[in-house]
Amino acid sequence: MHAIIVRDQDAHMVDREKRKMEGNEHELMLACVISGTLFSLLGSASFAILWAVNWRPWRIYR
Repeated sequence: MHAIIVRDQDAHMVDREKRKMEGNEHELMLACVISGTLFSLLGSASFAILWAVNWRPWRIYR
């Protein structure tokens, strides 16, 4: 009987750890999506601005 109770407690701990892990994975995914979105938006905006002001790096070295 005691072994069954211990196993049930272990199962609850494992479930709790799983949920915590899923929460951490969700936060990690959210951070990656936000970072990737910002990187792509800022990179595109930077390229567009430099193109608009007619800045061409290859002209510097000619």
